[in-house]
This record gives sequence, C-alpha cells and structure tokens, in this order.
Amino acid sequence: MKALFAIFALVLAFAAQNVQAQAQGDQPKAKTKSLHEQFTGQGYGTAGCGLGSIVFGETPGLVQLFASTTNDFSGTQTFGITSGTSNCGASAKQARANQFIEVNKVALDNDLARGTGESISALQQVMGCKNPDFSTSLRKSYQPGATQEQMVQAADQSCQI
Repeated sequence: MKALFAIFALVLAFAAQNVQAQAQGDQPKAKTKSLHEQFTGQGYGTAGCGLGSIVFGETPGLVQLFASTTNDFSGTQTFGITSGTSNCGASAKQARANQFIEVNKVALDNDLARGTGESISALQQVMGCKNPDFSTSLRKSYQPGATQEQMVQAADQSCQI
C-alpha cells in the first residue's frame, strides 16, 4: 500500500512540475477554461479518458504512461466510460464522428444519396452506434449539401433512435 501512495505522489509531483514549467514558459497565457470545459469532452492522449486525461491532458510522450497509471490506480477510466464523465462522455463520440465526417464527407454524401455504402457503415462503427436502422434513419434526415455540423447532428440523432 505504501508503494501505491509513493507512485501516486510521484505522479502528482510530476504533474505539478509540468504545470509549473508551462507557467514559466514565454508563451502567451491562454484563456482560463471553466470547470465545465475542463472536465467535459476535452482531448486526451494515448492513455485514454479518466483522471489521467484531466491531470495530464494531451501531452505526448512518457507523460501518457503516468496518465495511464493514474487511470489504472484511480479506477476513473472504467467509471468514466460507464457514466460519461472524466473526458469519456458523448462529446468524445461526437468528436470522433466529426473527424470521420470531415475526412469522408464526399463519400458520405454519395452513399447517403444512394442510401447505402461503406462510409455509412463505417460512421456507425466509429460512433459505436447499436441502432440497426442507423442507415435508414440517417438517410431520412439527409439533406444534399448539408454542412459538416448538420451531418454530425443527424448522425447523432440517428444513432439514438
């Protein structure tokens, strides 16, 4: 148990050192984020969502090992995925959908006009959508020339039906 506390203390010390190093940098200070912005749908690194993503964020490299360790010891990753907290919320799903639609917008437009296609199935998988009528529902809400934001909203609604 003492070893666990020692590791956790090292992780917190490293996080504090990282924050202090960023504060001393010559970069202009960014706008302070609200607590809501800090704890909902923000990006995370390769360690995934959980307390580690809140403490260490998207910082690449060895830091993600500490983020992963923090997630494991605190148990917040599993709880966050289940409850939609700790950067594991629906907004992460929308971010994935948004990125997929941005890259595949032309293929999606074509497949939605036809009513079927690989890009629709791939979008359903990216979103983790279990709705068996996703393709049909998405096609009904499809509007030619829809913006990316409208397509993300339509896909999210089609997934929830």
